[in-house]
Amino acid sequence: MHMDNRGVDNKEAQRDRELVAAVGAGDNEALGALYDRHGRQLLGVAIAVLGNERDAEDLLHDVFMELWQKADTYNPSRGPVIYWLILRTRSRAIDRQRSLRVKENFQAQAKVEAAASPQGAEIDWEQVEALECLSSLPARQRDVLVMNYIQGYTCQEISDMTQTPVGTVKSRLQSAIRRLRVHLAGEVA
Repeated sequence: MHMDNRGVDNKEAQRDRELVAAVGAGDNEALGALYDRHGRQLLGVAIAVLGNERDAEDLLHDVFMELWQKADTYNPSRGPVIYWLILRTRSRAIDRQRSLRVKENFQAQAKVEAAASPQGAEIDWEQVEALECLSSLPARQRDVLVMNYIQGYTCQEISDMTQTPVGTVKSRLQSAIRRLRVHLAGEVA
């Protein structure tokens, strides 16, 4: 067994690259093989972040569905497949954890405000809905939107702070605004 400088068996890494290429070509058996090879380890990563096996299993399903759809985004020059899968799993788990936490905080805040409000006072349900809509955005889009519109940073400042290309920041901001408009238009209709 020959290991590279990252401790990855070269034959296993080559097999993973072949499987990802096969998934990209539409081979669902290759997807199953990748799941068999790495599912347990990725589930462990998801559980470590989410703290809940059921949520972690759901997330793992989503990660493999994303792999099915986006296998061509794997770039072998950036590292072994297992590292790519771990990074995707961890990132998706963190996004999901943040989204759930934000939504729970908004709902708890609405309940506290309702309990503290004088009799007959109404909760501003439009504000609650807007906050829930904001919490439904992917974390990267939500973060850029909050930094720009609420904290007042320019796209260039956000780019500098997050070490993200300014074009990517602008794209995330536009996507977030578009998603909010679609969501809110659906609520109004």
